[in-house]
Amino acid sequence: MNNSIEVAYSNPCIEFWALLHFSASDRPLGRAETQAEVKRHMPSYDHERQPIFEYKMLKPNYEVAVSRASLGRFQRKEDRQERGNPSTRIDKLLEEIRQFGVKTVKRPSD
Repeated sequence: MNNSIEVAYSNPCIEFWALLHFSASDRPLGRAETQAEVKRHMPSYDHERQPIFEYKMLKPNYEVAVSRASLGRFQRKEDRQERGNPSTRIDKLLEEIRQFGVKTVKRPSD
């Protein structure tokens, strides 16, 4: 049996996925730099004290972030560094959840 298991990575860090909602980036980034950029766009975010992304701030640009993540993966593939910096597959995970997650949830009968 072949189990198709994929990894939802984000390089340099998970904050890169959030950053794509606000700006495109194709240059290598450090974790601290990425976290600071997210905080600049989302002042309530603090990696140490409040590491929570505000859904209401990300939602309007979700599709833009998905496009940017996809383009970034294409560029990393062209560079022959598929998991290179910067890149993310968090969008792929979220799309799987959006597409299939609701179908597998069992709801209590009324």
